[in-house]
Amino acid sequence: MNSVDNLNLSRWPSLDARVALCELAEHVKEDRTYRPIGVVGTERLHVSAGGHDWELLVSGPKFFDTRKGQGSGGAVDVAMHLFGLPFKGAVSLLWERDF
Repeated sequence: MNSVDNLNLSRWPSLDARVALCELAEHVKEDRTYRPIGVVGTERLHVSAGGHDWELLVSGPKFFDTRKGQGSGGAVDVAMHLFGLPFKGAVSLLWERDF
């Protein structure tokens, strides 16, 4: 991997989680029956990636895995969560996909 430029490193943390999921996952489906109780605009997405399935709540750059009770935010954290990668592995994945 070539070195990642600062533009990507500064852009990835604020990137919309839905955008990152659509880029990285094999399948993303919105649950249109979901009605958020807290943050307006939160969506529930059913996601398949790397041979696993998740139910994620997303709002802007933040995501929350309802089954694991864990969440975070940004494209790097999405890649780490979906594929069980360390930070450098997630950055490499995003870089390889020209993301």
